[in-house]
Formats: sequence, C-alpha cells, structure tokens
Amino acid sequence: MKRREFERTTPEGVGLRSEDIEWLLDELESGFTEMHGLMIMRHGKVCAEGWWVPYGPGVRHGLQSLSKTYAATAVG
Repeated sequence: MKRREFERTTPEGVGLRSEDIEWLLDELESGFTEMHGLMIMRHGKVCAEGWWVPYGPGVRHGLQSLSKTYAATAVG
C-alpha cells in the first residue's frame, strides 16, 4: 500500500494566524490537560504539528473511547 503524506503549510497559508496557534499551545500547557500531541489541519493541509515530551510521532498509544472525542470536536 502506498503511503500518502499530508501537504504541509504555514498557519497563514490556510488563513490562520500563528499568534492564535501560539495562544492555543499556551492554553493547552496551562495544566488543565495532559497533552501528548497535536495536529491542526485546515483545507486538507497540516499547518501545525507537534508533540510533548516524552511523546513523539513514533510512540504508540492505547486509545479507549476516542471516537466520542472526535465526534464532539467535529460537531462542536
């Protein structure tokens, strides 16, 4: 099976402000949640991506009841 990579761009390249992404990261690091990683896509392009130590793109995670989170995010 052929591996497809997502196209990458800057936040500004998809109509977002880098300052808003930085604000979001500051909020996520404020302690209300334990982040492992984050990917922001808009218009089919990745405009921000990163991981919190000790996690990374090659670290496997067990996922339980994750579909509820995705559904709530998509609807909300």
